[in-house]
Amino acid sequence: MERFIEEYMLDSAQPSNPFVHSLFKLGYARTDPRVGTSCAGSDIPKIEGLENQYTITATEVFNAEKEIIGKRVLVIGAGRAGLLIAESLGRNGYEVVATKRVDPIGGMMEGVTRTILLGIIESMPNVSIMPHTTVVAFSSEYVELDLDGTRIFLKHFDTVVLANGMV
Repeated sequence: MERFIEEYMLDSAQPSNPFVHSLFKLGYARTDPRVGTSCAGSDIPKIEGLENQYTITATEVFNAEKEIIGKRVLVIGAGRAGLLIAESLGRNGYEVVATKRVDPIGGMMEGVTRTILLGIIESMPNVSIMPHTTVVAFSSEYVELDLDGTRIFLKHFDTVVLANGMV
């Protein structure tokens, strides 16, 4: 994933995808007519009920291959990809919760960039980052999480973005 973000190039100077536009604004993307987009895939987690959810991978978000449905989004994985997706969706009015099983939040993102991005996200009342949190199960009404051994239940999400274990 790191390589993708650093080398992301588009053949259009005016990206229509809000996420890609965010990459340009944050300095992670640049225009080059000779190069298309590419990205590694997500490691699909084994979570009870996930198969019954509307899911989209980080790759599909980056390449605008699938639409985000509804206004409530769970991002599984708050590494570099997950944070960028959470910030972009939050800026565009979505209610976002991003989970991260293990530290560090922001993954291998460069320190200053991570600090700035986390500062932006912290100022967004519609975006929450949940460190030390594992998604345990999905039902039609709620999502079950484990936060350092404590079970938490959140209201159902419209879209689940898989930004975990980018390979």
